[in-house]
Amino acid sequence: MYAKFARGYYCKNGKPTREFQKVLKVARQVNQLYCRSRAVEFGPLALKSVRQSMLDADLVRKTINKHVQLIRRMFRWAAEEELIPASVPQALMMVAGLRKGRIWCYLGDDANPYTVYDYTPSRCRDGPAKYLTGYEGCLQTDAYGGYDGIFIRRM
Repeated sequence: MYAKFARGYYCKNGKPTREFQKVLKVARQVNQLYCRSRAVEFGPLALKSVRQSMLDADLVRKTINKHVQLIRRMFRWAAEEELIPASVPQALMMVAGLRKGRIWCYLGDDANPYTVYDYTPSRCRDGPAKYLTGYEGCLQTDAYGGYDGIFIRRM
């Protein structure tokens, strides 16, 4: 039903826009997992499941967050048309968007020719400090100030 509405709404010069194509793509993603479910049963856990399927498909954070917003918009429209209770889109608003994190890269030396990537949810020095606990060798870094506290404690 939303696709029919979107076809008319996301239209320019009589042709569907790219936003309409996004609607169809996102609706397919939801339908792949929940085509046998009623819309009133689609809650925060279902939305998280769809979001996880997007992560599994290697979509990036910004794209996933936009797709999640589009899913919420679909359910908000359905509530506005009194097809589902308003509590359904309200519950979907409780699902937080994916947040930006950091990947720290540690390169080995000749004796330890390994590269390690460590994810942290922020850019604070806690990630490298925890990873480097007990390390006593030479450490070369970029000019990021977050490393300063690590060096000061060790000197």
